[in-house]
Amino acid sequence: MSFFVLDENKCRRDSICVDVCPTKIIKQEKGELPYISEKSEAFCIACGLCYAFCPHDACYVESLNKEEFIPIDKNLKISNDSAVQFLKSRRSVRKFKNRSIDQEDLAIILDTARYAPSAKNMQPVRWIAVRGFDKMKELAGLLYTYFDSVAKSKDIDKDEKLHAKLISLAYKSGNDVFFRGAPDLIIAVIPKSYKWPQDGAIALTYIELAASGIGAGCCWAGYFTTAVNYDDTIKQFVGITDDEVVVGAQMIGYPVYRPKAIPSRKKLDVKYIE
Repeated sequence: MSFFVLDENKCRRDSICVDVCPTKIIKQEKGELPYISEKSEAFCIACGLCYAFCPHDACYVESLNKEEFIPIDKNLKISNDSAVQFLKSRRSVRKFKNRSIDQEDLAIILDTARYAPSAKNMQPVRWIAVRGFDKMKELAGLLYTYFDSVAKSKDIDKDEKLHAKLISLAYKSGNDVFFRGAPDLIIAVIPKSYKWPQDGAIALTYIELAASGIGAGCCWAGYFTTAVNYDDTIKQFVGITDDEVVVGAQMIGYPVYRPKAIPSRKKLDVKYIE
């Protein structure tokens, strides 16, 4: 079987597959059938756009399983106004209901994050889910130990030490500053050697939006992200290897409150170069 599978009877020679191919390895002479040369096969990033955009189901690359493609349901299309309101109305959640997120909902959220864009379609993120209040409390205790040690260190900037001290005192007094009482945590991990760590942040944004879309909510776990990449005990707790790095994490659960309005923001700061 050829690497680039083409049904000559279905192909309309419309060059759509050529136009959408991000690596430009699909070639076509005028009036002829599209093709991928054998020497170009190694440059295919298995994005699936040739099949996804072909209106005639005429082509695909053999490294992808067509059965795993999800047909787009046009009945689910949302309006432009609905899409913009959904994005603007997303809020970080800091007050969660007293239960873990359902496994079925969590599976939907994580599955959605698989479709986040990544450089060269590398899909570099490995996910770790910390589940339940007991494990979250145990992890919060490790964060307290870390920040308490930072507060007592002699080799740390005084402002950083003060911040760490305030965090530690707040947690010790019963205020969960680390996880805001969230029942679960989703952690994004990538290889240290990966050149585009922002891909992890993009995937975490998909987590947050997918959660909001099904009635759950998230908040970025900044203190955890700061601590985990410096503390071996926390790394071991969540299962991070020496050749990996945490690019971020989302506290997740069901929100107690839901907004009725979209808060104001700073005025748009943009420079147009025309």
